[in-house]
Amino acid sequence: MSPVIDVQLSGNEDEERLSLEIYNRVFPWDSITMDEVRGFSRSALDYGDYLARRDGEAVGSLAIALMPSRPKTGLAVLTVLPEHRGVGVGGALLAAARAWLAERDIDEVEGVVPEDDAESFDWARRRGFYEVERNSRLVLELDGYEPPPVTPPEGVEIATWADRPEAGQGRVRGCSRWRARRFPTSRAPKKR
Repeated sequence: MSPVIDVQLSGNEDEERLSLEIYNRVFPWDSITMDEVRGFSRSALDYGDYLARRDGEAVGSLAIALMPSRPKTGLAVLTVLPEHRGVGVGGALLAAARAWLAERDIDEVEGVVPEDDAESFDWARRRGFYEVERNSRLVLELDGYEPPPVTPPEGVEIATWADRPEAGQGRVRGCSRWRARRFPTSRAPKKR
């Protein structure tokens, strides 16, 4: 029997938290807090948060927004837990994104894909997305570097990530993304 996939707008704070937990499991290097989600949604012109369930289990999420800087282009962050990919969850979330955008007469959407996730980029490409920008992860090579002694101001502590790994969690890989753009009626960008 085929799995039952249901995608609904998050109806309460518990569902929003569940959506965020899925995002953080899929992108642990870029994990965020509910306060950050609330700040982002407040800065948006319009915002929606969706939860995908497969046979009743929450397995995917979609955050979709219109931002003041690009009010005619949707921004979609679609996540599906790896063990639930390949059964239609992502497609159902993409359909929800398209419907949300259509209600607002928006025909362009952008999303991000980690640059080392070939499977997800291929998924997006098969659905008409194409790469428009790549921001590769940069690594600062510090082997052999001896920093000069520093005396911090009173009340400031200087620590290494080795001493406090939790302080740097999630931000090293943050810009390792591909951005894709979708045009429902064509695979090529509109002429401007």
